[in-house]
Amino acid sequence: MSSTPGSFMQSLIGKRVVVKSKWGTQYSAKLVSTDSFMNLLLADCVEHTRGDAEDDEPTVMSEVLLRCNNVLYVREIPAGAEVTYSP
Repeated sequence: MSSTPGSFMQSLIGKRVVVKSKWGTQYSAKLVSTDSFMNLLLADCVEHTRGDAEDDEPTVMSEVLLRCNNVLYVREIPAGAEVTYSP
């Protein structure tokens, strides 16, 4: 397990993650890079605006840059797992 937030984020580079913003928007994507401020560059990104997978109209984007102050949490998507979204 990573001992600092920075090392945790570095361990997720190249992996599929779910990122939730402060405003409830969730992104499932591959984490391409992060910096010392924890800004996130995501690739092959799917944006879910409401968090409810059944009523949500996902938006597919190639790349997204999220500023650190907009991120509520980041979690890894385990290999082979189905992505779930929380409201």
